[in-house]
Amino acid sequence: MKKTVLATAISSLAGGVFLSLSPFAVAQESTASATTDVMLVTATKRTDPVTNLVTPIIEISKQDITDSQANTLSDVLRQLPGVQLSTNGGPNQPSKVFVRGSDNVMVMFNGVRLGSATLGYSDISQVPLAGIEKIEYLRGSRAAVYGADASAGVINIITHGNNQETTGSVKATGGSNGYQSYTGSVAMVPSDKAWLNVTTQYQHSDGYNVAEFGDDDRDGYENSNFVADWGVQLDDSWIIRMNGYYHQGQTEYDYDPTWGPSADQNKTSNYNINGQVIYSTERFVSNLTYGNSQDKSKTQHNVPSSQTVTQRNQVTWRNNFQVTKADSIGFGAEYLNDDVSDSDTVYEEQERDNKAAYLTLGHNGEVIQLEGSVRFDDNEQFGDKTTWQLGAGWQFVESLRLTANVGTGFKAPTFNQLYYPGYSNPDLEPEESTNYEVAIEGEHSFLSWRLAGFYNDIDNRISCQSAFSTCENDSLIIQGVEWVGSFDTGPLYHQVSLEYLDPEDKATGDDAIRIARQNYKWQVGYQAETWQANLSYVYQGKRYDSGDVRLDGYSLVNLGASYNLTQQWIVSAKVENLFDADYQTAANYIEPERTYYGSIAYQF
Repeated sequence: MKKTVLATAISSLAGGVFLSLSPFAVAQESTASATTDVMLVTATKRTDPVTNLVTPIIEISKQDITDSQANTLSDVLRQLPGVQLSTNGGPNQPSKVFVRGSDNVMVMFNGVRLGSATLGYSDISQVPLAGIEKIEYLRGSRAAVYGADASAGVINIITHGNNQETTGSVKATGGSNGYQSYTGSVAMVPSDKAWLNVTTQYQHSDGYNVAEFGDDDRDGYENSNFVADWGVQLDDSWIIRMNGYYHQGQTEYDYDPTWGPSADQNKTSNYNINGQVIYSTERFVSNLTYGNSQDKSKTQHNVPSSQTVTQRNQVTWRNNFQVTKADSIGFGAEYLNDDVSDSDTVYEEQERDNKAAYLTLGHNGEVIQLEGSVRFDDNEQFGDKTTWQLGAGWQFVESLRLTANVGTGFKAPTFNQLYYPGYSNPDLEPEESTNYEVAIEGEHSFLSWRLAGFYNDIDNRISCQSAFSTCENDSLIIQGVEWVGSFDTGPLYHQVSLEYLDPEDKATGDDAIRIARQNYKWQVGYQAETWQANLSYVYQGKRYDSGDVRLDGYSLVNLGASYNLTQQWIVSAKVENLFDADYQTAANYIEPERTYYGSIAYQF
């Protein structure tokens, strides 16, 4: 069976033993030997072969995204092991990511964090999928490397690629609810040592009525996205890169009329720009990055408009020294500034800084793998925090490996939680967590698999029952087990993930809101010379929203196929929610019914 790099090279096994974790269908020919050259940097801020990492990490390639026919970043993430989404009613509505039951997930764009300092998370519905070269996704605590917001996992969205030749593509998609999407991209080679990638996209949908309350009108949306990446290799050691994206959109939505007059349109204007200077030799790599981002949201229509703006500046210096073939040391520093002074809401505090330094050590042997990290944060508002992480792997036989990870983390309260007029709690303390994982992994001729148990003890958890309630500190334990595997049956390639969670409030014994205990996923793919098809299945059990509102479990089935008319022309079609399931991931917000999409693309 032909497998992608994603399908055959996901890290977690050492010594050339591979584990396939991705739920994406197989789409592109590769070889096992090629996978050993795949390098990931998200897990440790070092550059490591994927086969030697202790932490479970997945790389999703551009080809995987294309073959999945995903329209949004949410479509991609929904299929990944350990991921649950809470969405206020379908595409382009506010969407929040949970990993292993926790929303303490860092989302980055080319290594620079995204998100709102007022909401405290990154709304992935506003991050463009167009122009993405790959996504690196890991589960488990990485606060000792990346700081606050990385206690449950990290999602790093990467755009840059060093082009060897000029290529391009255009694509048009149409579908249910008046959906239209037009995308154009070009990868250019201005000189033998420079590259430039540019992607533009326009999306429009008439939408549907996403809320059970409010009026019965359609809640549509319109987006324009621009993504660019430029780089030049000055000589054998020096590289300069600049990349970023700009998103502008408008989304219609409903509020409960019992709350009084409210807005029903949200305009967003977000961007992320970063520049990098990279110095590398055979044994040493140094990367200095400056990132500037804006998360701007303006609600309007039935009431006077209200604007919320986060301006974020980040400077990161990362270094790695390869001491021996198996041993490395990494170190660096980070400065982060969040500023909400351009918001219409007057916060008691409008700006805060965070300074940090970190150290990582790694040993990637054929039998034993070790990694350790420690990070010191100096937060202007909350003072000093020290976090750490330890991991180990033991390849005790050729086809089996044991791994163990333990790490601490923290999460600072947001500006809204601390200072929003009428709904704030200035006495909130930062969350503190300790995350444990043990796993056994296997690679056999007929099956690749990973079985893991995890335990996340969260103290001073910041608990908010709704957007219009005062948050409190409580405590939560999330424990669970997951099995992830891949196997072939003739021409079909299967990828399965099974997860069971127990997210229990220490004081009440109740489940944490919007987290399902059962989270099961299966995807099967077929690849022929001129066409490919994939079928995906997601089951998530019942969950509870605020006020003990029960949300029923659901099964979601998607089916897609594409056909190469020629080497340049490709036609695709897919059906989402094939059996027209009626479900919600947030109380009173309706997810899409069965929808159909078709597209045609030209590559040059």
